[in-house]
Amino acid sequence: MLISLFRASLPFGQFMAILVAYLGVLLISFSMHEFSHAFTAYKHGDPTAKLCGRMTINPFAHFNLYGFVCLIIFGFGWATPVPINTVNLKKGKKSMFAISIAGILSNLILAFTFTFVYSLIGTVAPVAFTSGSFWSILLQYFLIYGVEINLSLAFFNLLPFYPLDGYRILELILKPDSKFLEFMYKYSTIILIMLLGFGIINILMQYILNFMEIGMLTMWTSLFDLFK
Repeated sequence: MLISLFRASLPFGQFMAILVAYLGVLLISFSMHEFSHAFTAYKHGDPTAKLCGRMTINPFAHFNLYGFVCLIIFGFGWATPVPINTVNLKKGKKSMFAISIAGILSNLILAFTFTFVYSLIGTVAPVAFTSGSFWSILLQYFLIYGVEINLSLAFFNLLPFYPLDGYRILELILKPDSKFLEFMYKYSTIILIMLLGFGIINILMQYILNFMEIGMLTMWTSLFDLFK
């Protein structure tokens, strides 16, 4: 996304508003995703992430170079996985499942919230999106990216590639000596980069995101129209 933004030859003010919106949403979304993992682990008895300084919304505590590079090039990326000591977990696999799904749920909740705010403003004060000022563009793109990036993170992390949450969930379902898990652990990064490079994941994700985004926006807009 960042590469296409730099190539768009936008006016400086519009370019900066979109860039700030995009980076702002990224920092919030990735931080909340990893914080949710760490906080859930702590609540289930494992303080490892907290002791490592990962139970925070500070984005620099979760930075991952490879994930960031993929994000810039392909539009999808990841943060450094939160460390978990399974020995400390109160409910074993149930606790691990809760930890694995926590980040995904946090992004879905954020996307749901962003669509609510976007639909509310679009219904009661649409001029906030149409004035053409720096702040108007910033607000509109901040909310739009808030929906798109969080839905992307939620569904991207469900993919069964190490170190994504989908892989962690499969670890709980399949046997520890699973050949599939062993294969994905070794070659996930290569396969993932290839799929992203050929645009296969982008096409799949686009269909899912369009369906979810339009559905949520339509739901909120229809609800607000009832009170006009």
